[in-house]
Amino acid sequence: MDPCPWGGFQGATASFCETRLCGWVVEPANTWSNISYFIAALFVFLGNRHDKRPELSLIGVTAFLVGLGSTLFHASGTRFGEIIDVSAMYLISGLFIVFAARRIWPIGKTQLFILYFLIAGLSSLTLVLTRSNGIWLFVLHLAVATGLEIIYFKRSPITPDYRFLRLLLYGISVAYVAWLLDFRKIVCDPDNHILGGHAVWHLSNATCLWSYFKYVQQFSKS
Repeated sequence: MDPCPWGGFQGATASFCETRLCGWVVEPANTWSNISYFIAALFVFLGNRHDKRPELSLIGVTAFLVGLGSTLFHASGTRFGEIIDVSAMYLISGLFIVFAARRIWPIGKTQLFILYFLIAGLSSLTLVLTRSNGIWLFVLHLAVATGLEIIYFKRSPITPDYRFLRLLLYGISVAYVAWLLDFRKIVCDPDNHILGGHAVWHLSNATCLWSYFKYVQQFSKS
């Protein structure tokens, strides 16, 4: 019998710099850093306590679910955890798509929620059927969301406040560089179980979710 708690489960397709340990938490640094998503969720809920807009609360719920999925993945290092983690990432990219689309076309709240869960659900199904790590689909989502933001920028009769959107773009850039250097093991200390490149990815992405909340909050108020 395998002495490791997760040893009997199918391993994940993706592996990062941090060496996986034999224990209930196989990647300590990549696991603890997910606390940043829960903090981001808390800030979103607090920021929305006066407006009480359900669509804005969706950002906080998403941050919370991403934190849960990523924690499960990096604590276990299993394929099951990987599917939950990447599916939660589709919740982030799905947010970017539906919120941008709603500013271009007349989409009601009910339709917004339906479209959101359709994007996340069908993407998660694709992840399972293709048996891949699903990153390519996440990148495709981001490309679609970027295209929609450009369309809105060209059509908008007003000039939105882009400060938090710029902060989000900086955060995504930092996150992607950290993820790539860690995933390719270009900057890598396998025995560093405190703070690695993938942990920086988590911390930066959590900041991006809060920045996105601040960006779209202006449209809900108007």
